[in-house]
Amino acid sequence: MMDHLLQYSNLKNNVLKEAGTSVSIEQLKEHFSTSINSRRALSRVKSLKCIIQLLEEREMLNWKNVECLKQIGDLLQNNEIGELVQCYKKLEDIEEKLCICGEPIQQDENQCLIENNNNVVINLVNPGLAEAIRNISQRIGKEWPYLARELDISEYHRDRISNQFPNDFESQAKAALDLWRSKVNENVALEVLDKALNGRHCKRKGIGSFMCLPI
Repeated sequence: MMDHLLQYSNLKNNVLKEAGTSVSIEQLKEHFSTSINSRRALSRVKSLKCIIQLLEEREMLNWKNVECLKQIGDLLQNNEIGELVQCYKKLEDIEEKLCICGEPIQQDENQCLIENNNNVVINLVNPGLAEAIRNISQRIGKEWPYLARELDISEYHRDRISNQFPNDFESQAKAALDLWRSKVNENVALEVLDKALNGRHCKRKGIGSFMCLPI
């Protein structure tokens, strides 16, 4: 995966170099304003580098998805940036299904970290954690944001999940837990989850470790 990240870093540096100083920051801010959806964040943007960093923070730009860089090239009417992005895509072959380690998924996907339908990387090796997530998702209902908060899922991501699955608390909870699972060390995940279920915010709402058990 390090090779992919290095290539991605080189791409960003080359885009910045190619764009130079003749960049209409206001034009770029206006273009991405709806997707970023934060006037405060946009008000702090003073350069193309800041815009790229903000797009990364909002998970609109990463080594597997560089479409925003192409859009920047189009807005700046800079064909060289478009060519840089195209070369990167060919080099990385990012359209191919990849494991989190950066290698193509093997036939025995139970031994691999893969992406689910929400583009969240999950590990299929830990059935105990998968069952706990399923049980919690089925019974936690509208209180799932309190658990998400204990698991350090940002307000931005909580709002994004709510908008993605309106009025569907089970899907919201599942998406939040899958997002958390993609970032946690699987070896200690159940311990971390248990601690979160008994955390201060959860206790106030009657949430606890019992939610890991089947209904």
